[in-house]
Amino acid sequence: MMTDDTTNIATEEPVVHENLISRRVWYYVFGEWSCLGLDCENKWGHKRTKIKLSKYKDRVDANDLNDTERVGQKCRKCSSNNSKLVKYSPLPEEDIKPPVHEHLIWKHDDKEEWYRVFGTWDCDNENCKTGWSSAHTYILLSKYRDEIPAANLQRDDHYWGQDCKSESCSTFRGTLKDYRPLRRGLLGNKPQHQGTFCHKCRSSFSCV
Repeated sequence: MMTDDTTNIATEEPVVHENLISRRVWYYVFGEWSCLGLDCENKWGHKRTKIKLSKYKDRVDANDLNDTERVGQKCRKCSSNNSKLVKYSPLPEEDIKPPVHEHLIWKHDDKEEWYRVFGTWDCDNENCKTGWSSAHTYILLSKYRDEIPAANLQRDDHYWGQDCKSESCSTFRGTLKDYRPLRRGLLGNKPQHQGTFCHKCRSSFSCV
């Protein structure tokens, strides 16, 4: 006979980790994929498969996800875009912690260690609606490891500041609103880093 406890376990929402949420609607899982291309039976796993957060919470089966509810994968063998998400599962604990890459760590006077991330910023001027993003945002490595939200970080103490990039408002400073680990496509300087607005660069610690 099924007990109430068993019923609760079956219907309970899965654990959701904030740092695995992307753009508020996507969630990272471990996906098992297979190629549906002609004469190709390749199979692979992917630790950063994205599915809709709402579907993850509802435990929707991989076979019941449509193309708008998962981000597709290109076959590693034949490059076909015709692939199928066969199964997905929560990421193991070791893959949930934010990645730390040695080449993105910057040491200041052999004391404090800072970590380069992708940050989104807002101007402090209430009359200015300028926002910007920067792949040269530096926060304390210890805060990054502990996954401290941007709202709980203190400017100048926990992250290097940046000034508003609007020509009419460049005397105002910016506040870090959010940050995430750098991805391979974000390592290039596009757009080019503007050192005149960066407090780290202006302190003779050039970012580029």
